[in-house]
Amino acid sequence: MIAYGYPEMDWIIKENGHDITEYEIVFEITKEEKNLYFAFNKDTSDEIIGKFQKALDEVKKEGLYDKIISKYLKK
Repeated sequence: MIAYGYPEMDWIIKENGHDITEYEIVFEITKEEKNLYFAFNKDTSDEIIGKFQKALDEVKKEGLYDKIISKYLKK
């Protein structure tokens, strides 16, 4: 089981040299109903997570985040 929306999973499968027809979609997480999150190992320090969050906030502020998401979420 893989929890991704269709456009993301389609891209990941193709990028890894696999055939999308070998997979069955049983439920699609649509762009309208999903929020994207990052998960860290429970042992990851708060300092590392804070640095990551700060960098992510900056990328979003500059508009680069939306450009990246748009590039890979096109159907």
